[in-house]
Amino acid sequence: HEESTLNVCPNCGGNKIWYLGMGTQKVEGQAQKLFPEASVCRLDSDAAKGEGGLQRLIAGIKRGDYQIVVSTQIGLPYLREHDFRLSAVIWADALLNMPDFRAAEKGFRIIWQLAGKDHARMGERQVIVQSFNPGHYSLCRARDLDYPGFVSDELRQREELGYPPFVSMISIRVEGGPGSGADSLASSIVASARARVPAEGTLSVMGPTMIHLARARSRVRWQILLKGSEEVAVRELAQWVLEKYAHRERSKEKVQVSVDVDPVSFF
Repeated sequence: HEESTLNVCPNCGGNKIWYLGMGTQKVEGQAQKLFPEASVCRLDSDAAKGEGGLQRLIAGIKRGDYQIVVSTQIGLPYLREHDFRLSAVIWADALLNMPDFRAAEKGFRIIWQLAGKDHARMGERQVIVQSFNPGHYSLCRARDLDYPGFVSDELRQREELGYPPFVSMISIRVEGGPGSGADSLASSIVASARARVPAEGTLSVMGPTMIHLARARSRVRWQILLKGSEEVAVRELAQWVLEKYAHRERSKEKVQVSVDVDPVSFF
């Protein structure tokens, strides 16, 4: 589903609508305003650009050059090793609402890691989580540091919705530059694959769906998901797609077709 952005509120008719970002630069600026005497470090892909950029920032953090660190997930493997006593997850809903069936798991893991890597230190660090949905089971279980409870909730959700580990899943990605025909090829793959799926059965073909993060890099990537309770049937359909489409000569169009079995990421 796709809609254009709103210029007028459908409820009150007002036109004072602004779309505000929530990126690391804005958080960094607010932190500097709130704590003018503190040294603030921003740790994201932009700030870490250049040879050795990430290593220099990490080295400064380890030396204690910064009192506040504003970071994306890129810095999590390094920050969880540091002796930070207070962490904040800003707008946790962005994690939970990602188009990925592992979104709740990833959100829980980030909070769990910030709270303390090992059980000996677990609970010594304070983590504040900002969310418009504080009753979400992932956040509640993370708040209580209840890993078994989260696993139980998550497995129940996945079984009801038909996601791994209760089904097998394979991702087919079609990627190309603007005007390469990647969209038409993705649609052809879906139509052909669905024609091979029995009317009655558990095997399904989902998509194609555009991955917007790829589009931002001047590439257009379409994703198709093959899903079913019988692993052999899912793999056979993926193999058929590869044989039919991936080995075609498409050098002029520069379109790539790839397959990811049991995908970890959907971007």
